[in-house]
Amino acid sequence: MSIYNVGVSGYNAYLIQAEKNVLIDTVPFEYAGELKKNIGEYISVEELDYIVINHTSYERCSSLCELLKIKPDVAVISTVSGLKNIHEQLNGDFNELLAKSNMTLRLDTNNTLKFFITHNIDWPDSMMTYMDGILFSCDAFSDEGKGIEGYYIENLSHMSDFVYSAMCFLETVDIAKILPASGEEISDCKGAIKLYKELSEPYDGDNRKVSVIYYSKTGNTEKLAKRCEQFGISIYNVADYSKKELLDVIYKSRGVIFATPTHNRNIPFEMASLLMSINHFKITDKLFASFGSYGWSGEAPNLVYSILRARHFETYSSPFRYLFSADEFSLSEFDKFIKAFYEKIINI
Repeated sequence: MSIYNVGVSGYNAYLIQAEKNVLIDTVPFEYAGELKKNIGEYISVEELDYIVINHTSYERCSSLCELLKIKPDVAVISTVSGLKNIHEQLNGDFNELLAKSNMTLRLDTNNTLKFFITHNIDWPDSMMTYMDGILFSCDAFSDEGKGIEGYYIENLSHMSDFVYSAMCFLETVDIAKILPASGEEISDCKGAIKLYKELSEPYDGDNRKVSVIYYSKTGNTEKLAKRCEQFGISIYNVADYSKKELLDVIYKSRGVIFATPTHNRNIPFEMASLLMSINHFKITDKLFASFGSYGWSGEAPNLVYSILRARHFETYSSPFRYLFSADEFSLSEFDKFIKAFYEKIINI
């Protein structure tokens, strides 16, 4: 039995050459020709018995159609949702084999594949394939030039609960080598699993913590953000923290207020990027609000509410908006707004 990386341009695909020949994942469609050439250095595509699709994203699956033109009867192995996705991508039938959790597939006398269903790492269709100490981990432990921690933060952290569950399981498996869908093979498997487990470990937020996350260009929004501290509310300037740190603040708080000015009738990029990165799996029993200064039309706080409500997050009352620098009347009304929000949180 031999294993070869026949991937292209940083996208890994693994050929297992045994009595039954297996390809683990494919590469983006534009590299299909190179994938076929790389496979051909060891066997012909016609000699493939199985193609395992651990995940049906474009990067991992889109060359499958080209391989099926050469070997239409090859058995394609994936999860329930994976096979469904492949049907939709191919718009046709193929020789499918459903992978179930811990199902095994014998390749020869000494080698057997086992499938671990790992939903939502990072799609619902995801799984991993295992063989005699080797884990074909698909997106988990990938790199793409970011390092495995950077890849996790950017691509998998929004599914941390699922990652954590998978890592708890992988700790029980004898793994000597991890072969991810991108990046180099990993020999410190216990270290990689430990890192992922620490990054994804669940935590309970403070049942009464209220936080203001603000962006301020001229200081007008910052002035009122700092005013919130008199109510025992913690404030965070998006310019001073990483996105991961700010997301941790959101997840650990019971109430979150986004403070933002309006820029070109929109939400400033720094705030919009944070809002779009919130993991809805981690938003339970939280209340959100927004306020901000504006000089012309003042859409940003309302747009914040639109995004939150579109994702079915609970919002408080209406956003608080004020022109330029708040006058005494606006300050008084703002204090009422913040105090009412805070009291609603502590009395939940």
